[in-house]
Amino acid sequence: MVDITIFNYSFFSPKCTAPVGPLYLVSTLRERGYDVDFRDFQLLKKTKKGDILSSLEDSSDIIGIGCMSDFLPSAILLTSELKIRHPEKTVILGGSVSKKIAEQILEISSMDIIIRGEAEQTIVEVMECLTRNRPLDGVKGITYRDAGRIITNPGRPRIRDLDEIPFPAYDAVDINKYKVGIITSRGCPYKCGFCYRGLWGDEVKFRSVDNVIEEIKLIKEKFGKNSIYVYDDVFPLKEKRVFDFCDKLGKEGIDLRWYCWVRVDLMNERIMKKISENGCYGAHYGIESGSDRILKLINKGFTVKKAEDVIQKSKKYLEQIVASSIWGFPFETVGDLKKSVKITEKFLFRLNIDGRLHLLSPHVGTPIYEKHKGEIIPYETPKGIAFLDENLFDTFKSHPEIALYYYRYKTPGFNEKMKIVEDFEKRQNFHNKIKE
Repeated sequence: MVDITIFNYSFFSPKCTAPVGPLYLVSTLRERGYDVDFRDFQLLKKTKKGDILSSLEDSSDIIGIGCMSDFLPSAILLTSELKIRHPEKTVILGGSVSKKIAEQILEISSMDIIIRGEAEQTIVEVMECLTRNRPLDGVKGITYRDAGRIITNPGRPRIRDLDEIPFPAYDAVDINKYKVGIITSRGCPYKCGFCYRGLWGDEVKFRSVDNVIEEIKLIKEKFGKNSIYVYDDVFPLKEKRVFDFCDKLGKEGIDLRWYCWVRVDLMNERIMKKISENGCYGAHYGIESGSDRILKLINKGFTVKKAEDVIQKSKKYLEQIVASSIWGFPFETVGDLKKSVKITEKFLFRLNIDGRLHLLSPHVGTPIYEKHKGEIIPYETPKGIAFLDENLFDTFKSHPEIALYYYRYKTPGFNEKMKIVEDFEKRQNFHNKIKE
């Protein structure tokens, strides 16, 4: 009999990337003797509420749902319907959820338990309590409902040795339907003003290089994947570790194509040359703005000139480079945005680098949100992912922080900025069609 159904309720269409986070939980629970049924929302051909609910009809009486902030409102609405049909089921939510948001979710939803932070150790303890009818009061890192009360237990300390976590359960899915990525470290030491680091925090924990290499061997030899993403928030945090990783790939004779996320102020030509010689074909840079004024206000730690220099050098070594920027800061002028468009178009049209512009989403706990949370408003045309109640903003009116993905900051000259971004996107699309 299945002990728990884990349901991945986040997806990144059209890439369809393997859900590494939930698959870590599957392997961890298996190691402790639990029978786990894993289902992935990404693979559902239909995404209407009724279709999703039907896919859970035969699930275990314990359901774990993993989702990111953009899917949270939808997950809450789904769970409410599910609990009406099956009040006997216990629903556990995992993801990047803060203590404050966890309590708000339980106030308005039918979810039973919310795991805050890293979930590998927590989910095992929760399962031990649920399957043995024990109280949850001793489980660190959860917020839960008990006899009508919402209880928040103390936070759980970070996992010290990441090598102790079993590799993700890639066999729980048809891996041929996915692009695959690995996580070699958890956490980010930087404090960008817009970025929420609630899941792993500021302290970085590293897997050993040997442990990472063993997972890569598994992905290649057992599952036949020769290309991966390195999902670390910032891969080249330690230059020596990067070199050790590359040397180990070479020593083991591992022929691998890989892609990583990097920072302007960490990359140099030594690293670029080394990773390119050992299979790295691309890197993603978060430039964030073409305005030095904005970069200073959001605490990026580098200048536009530095970003241009580093990315131009990267072009010599890497075949696929992405340089992304954000617009819609509450303190951003139209002139600031024009500078971002200018540098993005320079990357795109002159250097043939993938330049992107994204509208800033508010996140609870970030410096910008804490200073400007009185300036959030619903996005005029809500971004539709999965199913959403037509009265989304009414549904979450009392708790807008749950649905922040569907909000934006008030920003000077928004309508003019929208026109600038739309015009840029037209030129970008035309450029991409020519390339094809």
